[in-house]
Amino acid sequence: MHPLYSILIILFLSVISLANSWAESFHQCDGYATQDISYNQIKSGEYDCSERTDTGYVNGDSFPIQVVTMDGKPAELESANAYWVMKQAALIDGIDLQISSAFRTWAEQEYLYNCYLNQNCNNGNLAASPGYSNHQSGHAFDLNTSDDGVLNWLNNHGTRFGFERTVPSEPWHWEWWGGGPGGGPCTSLPCQVMDREGGLLDDSGPCFQKFGPMMYWRQVNGEGEEGGLHWTNAYDGDSPGNWARWQIYLSEAGEYLLEVSVSTEYGICTQTPYLVKHGAHETHLIHNQSATEYWQSLGVFNFEAEGTQYVEVYDNIPGWSLQNQHITADAIRLTRQRSQDSNPDMAGIEMDIDPVVSGEEMNMAGTNPTEERVGLDEENEGGTEGMGEQSGFDGSENRMTSENDMEMFNNMVDERPQMGGELEQVLDLDNDSRSTQGGMSCSPVYKDSVNLYYQLMVILCLLFIFRWRVILANKTKT
Repeated sequence: MHPLYSILIILFLSVISLANSWAESFHQCDGYATQDISYNQIKSGEYDCSERTDTGYVNGDSFPIQVVTMDGKPAELESANAYWVMKQAALIDGIDLQISSAFRTWAEQEYLYNCYLNQNCNNGNLAASPGYSNHQSGHAFDLNTSDDGVLNWLNNHGTRFGFERTVPSEPWHWEWWGGGPGGGPCTSLPCQVMDREGGLLDDSGPCFQKFGPMMYWRQVNGEGEEGGLHWTNAYDGDSPGNWARWQIYLSEAGEYLLEVSVSTEYGICTQTPYLVKHGAHETHLIHNQSATEYWQSLGVFNFEAEGTQYVEVYDNIPGWSLQNQHITADAIRLTRQRSQDSNPDMAGIEMDIDPVVSGEEMNMAGTNPTEERVGLDEENEGGTEGMGEQSGFDGSENRMTSENDMEMFNNMVDERPQMGGELEQVLDLDNDSRSTQGGMSCSPVYKDSVNLYYQLMVILCLLFIFRWRVILANKTKT
């Protein structure tokens, strides 16, 4: 066979293998992590209730205030809650309020004041001296009153929520010093506390919030969990127009399977963007809502107890061109995957335990029936956490052969850092099938396959090219 034909065959087989590997990688999870779409930009109604203490000022006098984030801007805690309640009422009337500026630090106000004095930045706009701006109190908001209908709505409804104009020459400047119906997302009491086994959060419950123009949110009765669901359409956009959030408060930290309920009639979009905030991590997912299953998995995640955690779904897909591609927001379900205070059921699992020296790992291969065997009991707390450098094993048999040895094994694993309790963690398996944040991800499997087959393909091609050159050289000599 001519060497060129051999090269072509190698290339063809490599492409087939790579395609198969790529396809198999997407069968290993229900959603896949992506970095192609960023949701770090400000979303309509975005808030973060993580509090930080800062210094507020009124007439030059300082005092401590608690600051949260509302519409992507820092704001005093209670004022932010009042604004959020007003914002929801405005959305119902088709008005999307947005904050352009709220709480300012001393340094920020000093910068604006110098811009005003020197007329060399911020358009030289008028600004109060540091310590005397109402924004430094944390109770002042500059709102988007230049947008159609916003100022008129605020003039008619603002006082009902405790907001008033305090600077006659600035129609955008509104302040809150108390009043209104109360409530808001950043209150001390969670919307709902889920027990250690997880549970369900529906779009009809207090932990669900929808954002963006209400005219594009459709509500359907008689479908989904609790007799109803919401949906909107996907569109081509760099930032979400309509999006929804399920706030999660757990009574106990743990690893949970996260699922979403999707009606087969209203879940159509094949590339639905999700974001999962679990602990200190965020995982972005692209999920196919058109799957036939009603409960669809987004993956397994490690959630903390309490804290700011949530699941969000968005309507924007950059480059999207299809019409009427419904995105459903109905319910999410969390199911605990293991107990944090006991080992999983290890029945039927047998272990060979090699002599443990520094840097070696446990060998979990099955033992010969004629040899001693060691099992793990559910009451052996920490018994699946791996082993450190210890002694006390029977060197001749290379395994534990007595109750004393088993006791030493228990003591040993208790000294290791906590690593969970799954068999995959006992084996110290490579968790590349998950994202670094803990969510499901197929992309590492695909990337590893590309690297492997690319390297093999290059090596084989070089070998055949070298062989071809040798043959040609020999023919030339003869």
